[in-house]
Amino acid sequence: MATMREVRRNAFMLVATALTVAAIACNILLQQGPEHPVRLLALPLGVCAALLIFLPFVTLKKHGAAEPGSSYMHTSAVVDRGLFGVVRHPQYLGYMCLNATFALTSMHWITVALGVAAVVFFYLHAMSEERFMLEKLGADYEQYMHRVPRFNVVAGMVRAIATKK
Repeated sequence: MATMREVRRNAFMLVATALTVAAIACNILLQQGPEHPVRLLALPLGVCAALLIFLPFVTLKKHGAAEPGSSYMHTSAVVDRGLFGVVRHPQYLGYMCLNATFALTSMHWITVALGVAAVVFFYLHAMSEERFMLEKLGADYEQYMHRVPRFNVVAGMVRAIATKK
C-alpha cells in the first residue's frame, strides 16, 4: 500500500506532466503572442532541455546498479557521474527548460502560465524525490546532496571543474 508521501510524490509528477502536455498543446493550438527578440533563447534552451532529459537515461543505465533486466529507474546506487555530477536532477531541470522553451516560442500568456505552474510542480517533485532517495540510499545520498547542487548548473560546473584539478 502506498504511503501518503508516495502518493504526494506521484501526484506532483502527474500534475507537472499534465501541465507540460497542456503547455505543448497550447503552443500548437493557440495563436502565437507578439514577436520579441527573447524568442531567440528558445532554440538553445530547447537543445539544453533535450540533452538534460535524454543523456541521464544512459548514465543511470550504465552506473545506477539496477538489477539485470530491470529499468534504469530501479537504480540502487548514487550516481554522481555525467550530468548527475553537475546537478542532482538533470531530467527535472530539462523538463523545466522544456516548459520555458514552449513559453518562449508561444509568448502566449496561457502557455507561460502553464509552464510556470509545471516548473513549480517539477520542483516540488524533486524535493519529494530527495526525501525518497534519502530513505532509499541513506548516508551516500546525503553526502551527494552536500556535494552536488539541486539545480544550479553554474555552481555544479564550478564544483565539478574544481574537483577535477
